[in-house]
Amino acid sequence: MLTLALSLALTLTLTLALTLTLTLTLTLALALTLTLTLALALTLTLTLTLTLTLTLTLTPRDVIISRLPRRAGVRRLGFVCLLIAAWVQAQASLAAYNGAYVYVETTGDRGRIDQAIDAATADLGLVQRSIARKRLRDSTQPFPRFQVVFEDERVLLRLTDREFDLPGDGHAINTKGLGGDPVKASAHIHGHDLNQTLEGDRGTRYLEFQFHDDGSVSIRTRIESEYLPQRISYTLTYRRAI
Repeated sequence: MLTLALSLALTLTLTLALTLTLTLTLTLALALTLTLTLALALTLTLTLTLTLTLTLTLTPRDVIISRLPRRAGVRRLGFVCLLIAAWVQAQASLAAYNGAYVYVETTGDRGRIDQAIDAATADLGLVQRSIARKRLRDSTQPFPRFQVVFEDERVLLRLTDREFDLPGDGHAINTKGLGGDPVKASAHIHGHDLNQTLEGDRGTRYLEFQFHDDGSVSIRTRIESEYLPQRISYTLTYRRAI
């Protein structure tokens, strides 16, 4: 009986110890699981916090960067508007010069033109010089009157019997020159000045119209050609026709 009792007591003791060991193991496993879960939660929280922080930090910069093209576009639009306003103002100012003008002959005009022709052809041969001077004297006769009209982005010039309807931005068009020869004609408006270019096979004629507030116009003529050793330059004066 004593032996049986001891055996039962030992069995119960071992069972209890095993139960306690299993309970402790389960408790440790549960604690480890909770620890891992908490660590994962902390990791997710930290990740979300960092993401939110980066988003709040980068968003204003991105917004600024995304708005730069719009602001640049607004600045470009403003610049274009200023150019248009300046052009409209210039056109309104130039429109005051619309009208007809007549040549004001002064003593020595023809003589100064002939001197310029003689100087430009002095280095040519005898025959070439004679032909060139005759042609140049014929083509440099002052036109008795001219008419000009500034309208929108174009300028209408009527020189004696020749009429030129040209854009004011310097764009060249094919037409006939003062002598009827084919030329590329262009006009460029700069302030109160109008520059006309007539480019032909034999040379180029530049007419620089300077409009003055007193109603007069100075026209400087320059003639350049590969056949001329020097350019020809002279200035004539016109006044508004009454």
